[in-house]
Amino acid sequence: MADPGLLKYVLGLDIGANSIGWALLTARGDERLTPTGIVQTGVRIFEAGVEGDLERGREESRGIQRRLARQARRRLDRTARRLAKVFGLLQDAGLLPRADTPASLPGVGVPREHMTARERRDERLRASAERDALLAQLDRELVAQCQDGLRAAGASQGEIWLVPHRLPYLLRARALDNKLPAHQLGRALYHLAQRRGFLSNRKAAPKKDEDQGVVDQGIQKIVAGMRETGARTLGEYFSRLDPTGERIRGRWTSRAMYQDEFDAIWAAQAPHHPEILTADLRKRLKRAIFYQRPLKVQKELIGECEFEKGRKRAPMALLVAQRFRLLQQVNNTRILTPDAVERGLTAEEAGKLIDALDTLGDITFKKAKRLLGLSQQHVFKFESGGEDKFIGNRTATKLIRVFGLDRWKTLKPSDRDRIVDDLLTIQKPETLARRAQRVWGLSPEAARELARTSLEDTHCRLSRLAIKNLLPLMETGMPYMTAARQVYGEKPAEPPRDSLPAVSEALPALRNPAVHRALTELRKVVNAIVRTYGKPAAIRIELARDLRKSPKQREQTWKKNRDNEALRKDAAEKLFREMGIQNPKRSDIEKMLLLQECGCMCPYTGKHISMRDLFGDAPQFDVEHIVPFSRSLDDSFLNKTLCEVAENRNVKGNRTPWEAYGHDLVRWNQILQRVSHFQGSAQREKLRRFQLQTIESPEQFASSQLNDTRYAAVEAMDFLKLLYGEEAQRKVIVQAARGGTTRFLREEFGLNQILGDGGEKSRDDHRHHAVDAICVALTDPATVKMLSDAAARALSEGRRRFASVPFPWGRFLDDVRASIQGINVSFRVSRKVGGALHEATFYSPPKKDPKTGQEHVHVRKPVTALSEQRVGNIVDPVVRAAVQAKLKEVGGDVRKLADNPPTLRAKDGREIPIRKVRLRESITPFGIGQGGARQVVTDTNHHVEIVQVPGKAGQPKWEGCVVSQYEALRRLRAKEPVVRRDHGNGRTFVFSLALGETVQMKGDDGQLALFKVAGVSQTGRGQIMLEFRRNADARPATVLRKIKGGRVFRTPDSLRSAMGTKVLLTPLGELRRVGRD
Repeated sequence: MADPGLLKYVLGLDIGANSIGWALLTARGDERLTPTGIVQTGVRIFEAGVEGDLERGREESRGIQRRLARQARRRLDRTARRLAKVFGLLQDAGLLPRADTPASLPGVGVPREHMTARERRDERLRASAERDALLAQLDRELVAQCQDGLRAAGASQGEIWLVPHRLPYLLRARALDNKLPAHQLGRALYHLAQRRGFLSNRKAAPKKDEDQGVVDQGIQKIVAGMRETGARTLGEYFSRLDPTGERIRGRWTSRAMYQDEFDAIWAAQAPHHPEILTADLRKRLKRAIFYQRPLKVQKELIGECEFEKGRKRAPMALLVAQRFRLLQQVNNTRILTPDAVERGLTAEEAGKLIDALDTLGDITFKKAKRLLGLSQQHVFKFESGGEDKFIGNRTATKLIRVFGLDRWKTLKPSDRDRIVDDLLTIQKPETLARRAQRVWGLSPEAARELARTSLEDTHCRLSRLAIKNLLPLMETGMPYMTAARQVYGEKPAEPPRDSLPAVSEALPALRNPAVHRALTELRKVVNAIVRTYGKPAAIRIELARDLRKSPKQREQTWKKNRDNEALRKDAAEKLFREMGIQNPKRSDIEKMLLLQECGCMCPYTGKHISMRDLFGDAPQFDVEHIVPFSRSLDDSFLNKTLCEVAENRNVKGNRTPWEAYGHDLVRWNQILQRVSHFQGSAQREKLRRFQLQTIESPEQFASSQLNDTRYAAVEAMDFLKLLYGEEAQRKVIVQAARGGTTRFLREEFGLNQILGDGGEKSRDDHRHHAVDAICVALTDPATVKMLSDAAARALSEGRRRFASVPFPWGRFLDDVRASIQGINVSFRVSRKVGGALHEATFYSPPKKDPKTGQEHVHVRKPVTALSEQRVGNIVDPVVRAAVQAKLKEVGGDVRKLADNPPTLRAKDGREIPIRKVRLRESITPFGIGQGGARQVVTDTNHHVEIVQVPGKAGQPKWEGCVVSQYEALRRLRAKEPVVRRDHGNGRTFVFSLALGETVQMKGDDGQLALFKVAGVSQTGRGQIMLEFRRNADARPATVLRKIKGGRVFRTPDSLRSAMGTKVLLTPLGELRRVGRD
């Protein structure tokens, strides 16, 4: 037994997607680890590992935009190479002209193998510029020829005017019936290479069915249009459209349409040019135009099996992997009966569910209950995690739709596996369709359906061999973990670590970027604590909702909260109308919602509830907890209803509905009947709670509150357990609280007032995370039982929720206040040179206003992207007037301009739609690329360099030099220091500042304090402005902008006057002075 006098530590951690609050408490060495004081508290703030709206479940990886940009660059490069090859073939055949005087640049004429990378790029740019010039000249000549021909034929001026807009399509249409001169034919064939249509690569099919549906719909719409107009080819169809009224570009077309048109044009023109259009040229040209490289197989990215070392994980689409996942779900399924008894599936129930999942695919929990003959009051334990269905055999389900259930059942298992292998390995739909007809005997229609079938592209955590070893045991109903232990034995316990390793090393299978970033920052904090104080005797963690829930769950919660906001607003308005309550309290609104839910009828007595009975001076009805609060600590809306005061005091009391009324089955059934008629989304859950016949014992309840089994919590616990090795397997050292208890502790201990929050928790101060961490550290089974006992005594002591709760130790509040007030919030700072170097928009070269002398640029923007203020910046006054008039007509909604654009009347009377406009912008761009021809503006600044220079009267003065991301990368590539410390004679480098770094300086109140760098900007006149926020201020920028003094601004020299000094905050918030950095 441990010596009770021995001092130990308990670490509490409040972990969010972008924050970690921590609290290290001293504790006696008894079995409970009774807390006795505070050692240190702190907060670590960092950017979440994902971008987007976490609360709404709409986050995405931080690398996705970079990945999309890289894919676009590669796609453009491949397109340029393909067009260059096609152009060269057509030139060699005499179907396109050659330049009379090719441009000469350094490196031209040098063999490519002897060129540098820069010379090769310059060569490609030169060739591209030459092609563009040749095509422009050729198009001008061909337009003049076509217009002359139309004039001679007596065509209308409108038809003649449209020739430049649809020249290639006119040539492609004429090529079907008339002999074309060589260059006209070459231009038509080259246009097929420029617009070659969509080819469905089965491996790169759209991820969502609706995306594929949009593609198919667009293609079918054009097919229908061709049929209606009698057009034989796509080019002929487009040649008949008026591009000013019906856009040709931006439509979905298929690769097959262009291939058919190529064949038709070649067949029509070959007799006229037999010496040019040879079979060899046809083969080479068709391949150059239509060849699409197969996707690269990236086997190196597939992880290794957990059990079979050296073997890769199996594709989830395999039938054995599908069966493994299906059995894992079914064998782990637990059911909570209406009387709160937990059980597994019977053999008969498991067999029914497996058969259904194997042939029908995914099944919702609601349908599964009907299938198994269970009432909807039965609850699958999976439902508590936010799931709503069992995942079935998705591969078999899709193939059954193609082959039919009877045929599928007659196929040998080996044949089924071969079919799946065909789907996984054959990329071309037409190849797969031919094989399906030849080998599997499918009809042409069924073969095409099989070719359109896409399977899951993820991987299982196990290899095929491991799955085959485990399946025989799992087929008997054995849970996965039990089968794994029986086949592969217990996983040997690792020795305790002196510090936490890198997350990628400890948890190689972790793929959630938000959790990965949070654990990475957790590692920094915990390792610093271990280095300073040693390993804690216990670690207690709580994860914020943004980490506990999946994106789908967060999206559902967000939508539900928005719906609830609308309901609360309606309830408040009704209270004002009917009861004259102008500013209803939160409890009044809750009563109103409960009244609407139960239909103004007490569920226990059946008596009518009027508004005055509930909100009058002498209320006749109470809000009561269905499952007593003292036994559930559940104060949510889901656990509340209304009850007559006398009935609640004298009959229901501190009991469940079953305990109070179960002896009288007639009345019991009447109560359930009333609850079954509740209105709203909570009806089903409340009926389940009314039906509970047993609930957890106090010991079981206390234990369950400290056992969060959700994914992110389990990953965090496994990570922290590495500090303790085998010891963490033998006894409980690391615990994850389920949440809720910390809120009660904050309120009962008065911790919401520590940061001046009043009675409500505020998130305006980062240090509230440390307050939560203190509560997490205090949360153990004894604390949960203490709260339950206090809730049971509340009524007798005249308290609303809890009776008085003793503080953990004597000077608890004073100790908490002193520790929290002393926190320096630590921020993760990234000075990595990365991210967007400039905005994606290209601007015109700067122009100078002759009247004001100020520079400005022009930029093209879609009319649908304009704001009301920016409409006034349209350069052309005629266009500006047209857009303003149309905006007024549509009520100022620019989105309506997509279908109803402004127009200009041409000389021939036609209405020309305005889809893009030139805007005047007062910004200063810079040139990039060869010759600096493309003008862009910087997206973000990397840092600012503060330099001291001699001022007036010999006084020093600070100046700043802003370094953009673009300039920082240039320095890095040139192997120059990213932070330049040498600024010439008389200019002394002081320090540099980047976003998130910390400065100690005098605030507007004249007191020295810590401030975080929130922004670095430079005006058009060159003035540098630094934006700061106080170290602990957590209010968003949108709020701070509206508050006087919310943001602190300094020029470099006013920063000197404020005694500004750059400092470094360690992960524990310790202050370190920084030299010239």
